[in-house]
Amino acid sequence: MTKLREIYRRIKPYYLVVHLATGQAAVYDRKYQKMFDDTSSQLINFAMNHHTQVQKGFGLTLPEQQPTWMKPGMEAECIGYHVYSDASSTRYIGEIPEG
Repeated sequence: MTKLREIYRRIKPYYLVVHLATGQAAVYDRKYQKMFDDTSSQLINFAMNHHTQVQKGFGLTLPEQQPTWMKPGMEAECIGYHVYSDASSTRYIGEIPEG
């Protein structure tokens, strides 16, 4: 595991985009900066079952926000999950699996 990834693992994922057909996912922090292009099935399941907001499609358009696996046309096939919100308790945030 790279040093940068170790640091990012300590930051709780805020936003998760999942391409449902392939299961590929990317994880973002609260500033929508991409943390990494893959994640655990535990985090995907947590986001699907406990999200605070969900949206169809993928709308982050800056080049640095694009997952490496994203191909043209895949955006509409994605689901975005906000894993927590400002109203989330610290206990809830603590239960979020590492990315």
